[in-house]
Amino acid sequence: MPGTGGFGNNPFPFLQSAVAEGILDDVCPVDDAAILHACAERYNAELPPEQQLGHTSLVARFIAEALAPFEAGRTFVTLAYDRADRY
Repeated sequence: MPGTGGFGNNPFPFLQSAVAEGILDDVCPVDDAAILHACAERYNAELPPEQQLGHTSLVARFIAEALAPFEAGRTFVTLAYDRADRY
């Protein structure tokens, strides 16, 4: 889950609760710098600056699209809540 800091380093009780209750299977670190390099142009290139996605939203979209082929019959939802002009 990008945008939540280092799992285990910062207190995010909802992550532990989500794993314990079976909402999430696992939580793991993600190399967001490599993902940002790979997908910023892919997702933002055609958009005007005020519509471009921010880092957290780019990583979330990339991860959902990367996992989707391995999860047949499931729906992935990502929240694009930050914009590129924040950075």
